[in-house]
Amino acid sequence: MNTGLQFKDDNSYVDLGSNSAISSNVDQITVETWVMDSTLADSSAYVSSAVVEGSSVGGFNLGTHAGRFGFGMSSKDSGDFSYVIGPDFLVKPNKGKWTHLAGTYDGQSIKFYINGKYVGCSGDAQSGEINWGGATKLFMGAFSAGKGTFAGGFLDETRIWKAARSQTQIQQFMSKTLNEPYFPTLVVYLRWDGQKKGETKGCEDTGTLDTLRLHNVELVESHVKLDMGSVSETCKAKE
Repeated sequence: MNTGLQFKDDNSYVDLGSNSAISSNVDQITVETWVMDSTLADSSAYVSSAVVEGSSVGGFNLGTHAGRFGFGMSSKDSGDFSYVIGPDFLVKPNKGKWTHLAGTYDGQSIKFYINGKYVGCSGDAQSGEINWGGATKLFMGAFSAGKGTFAGGFLDETRIWKAARSQTQIQQFMSKTLNEPYFPTLVVYLRWDGQKKGETKGCEDTGTLDTLRLHNVELVESHVKLDMGSVSETCKAKE
């Protein structure tokens, strides 16, 4: 059974722990996930390791910005946080539907894709390594612990790469699970398959994802149309 995550209310989020697997000497990144969001809040986090508070700015966020799907991040050369957001004609028809989002950064520009379609590129001056700005942890459904932003939504098949994936690569693999041997640039892969509906204890045997990290989040049957090449027996296929 293909399994995903349901975020029940504003207290729902997943604390994935340290972002050390992705935060050292990174000048390229791709963050992608399948999402079903019926709200499209003004600002929310689907997959995030970000700090945007006062003078502290850094990291990345794949979520919503100005009520639209978007991907934002900060580079050391800029120090600012820039977003690329989707246009209404691609965002509104996908409200409340399973939608694939991917954001990339190649050391020079941010690009954003919705269902494999190129949306746009950041016009802001972003270059060099990612500026983490004090961001040390990785979350799903929240910017930080205890601050859920994604009430009533669903996430599935989340991946983070230490590479700027091309549009062709995103399209080629977005609708299928990844199987071993994994690509060397794939650093975080969350499938959530192999658990019974409503079961969270299957996360405990990964050592880094236990029930204490799942806050008011339930494993449920996902209806993302994926080519299931194999079934994972733990909810974290790769860290």
